[in-house]
Amino acid sequence: MISFTGLFFAVIFMLFFWYLFKYAYLFGLNGQNFNLVNKSFIIFAFFGGLLCYYLIAQDRTIYVNHYWAYTYRQMKILFADPLIAVLRLGGSIFFADYNSILPTIAVLPLKMFGYTYLRYILVLYAIFFLPAVFILYTLMKKINDSSKYKYITLFLLFTFTPFYPAMLAGFPDIACLIPAGIALLMVKDYDALLFTREQIKRDVYISGMLLCTILFRRYFAFYVEGFMAALACMSIYVMMS
Repeated sequence: MISFTGLFFAVIFMLFFWYLFKYAYLFGLNGQNFNLVNKSFIIFAFFGGLLCYYLIAQDRTIYVNHYWAYTYRQMKILFADPLIAVLRLGGSIFFADYNSILPTIAVLPLKMFGYTYLRYILVLYAIFFLPAVFILYTLMKKINDSSKYKYITLFLLFTFTPFYPAMLAGFPDIACLIPAGIALLMVKDYDALLFTREQIKRDVYISGMLLCTILFRRYFAFYVEGFMAALACMSIYVMMS
């Protein structure tokens, strides 16, 4: 039996991050429209999903990791006793290296599509991998909006092997690239000399994305430190020149 309180929390929790990333992403685009959701991206996404399906279906015992069970337990607890699940989530954020934020985001599609390991991986691919690749693709298009290298860019993104091993082992860590990529997207138009409402909003969005990156995985704090140091150096250079 599903607790409606747990279902409500799962929906709200997932929508919170969806709208946070959506508005930050749109702000980072700064009014530009690259028409990224096209046939090329859909075709590469389809074949990427087939690759994940093939690798897991061949011999899933190679990849099975305890994190699948961890996510499954979080789902069961959330729909059975939402209060315990929320307390568990809060405790994991403060004390666990691998907290329950990403598993809690994944519980709703996991509940909808099934609990098997194969379906779990496909859920990770759909809700974490594809948005991360999409944002990286947007970043590359914003740096160089040329259709000349569109196919090779997509090919390299979808075949970049470091993206796959952790995900195939059940870890949703690639989700960290979503807020990290959006933060980089905003730096493209960053102007340290401006002190306007728009620039303050940009700073707030960047801070929020970096905070989400750390909350998702603590070890991304090294990325955040490097990001802030690079942003500070860039700002000093702009002001001095």
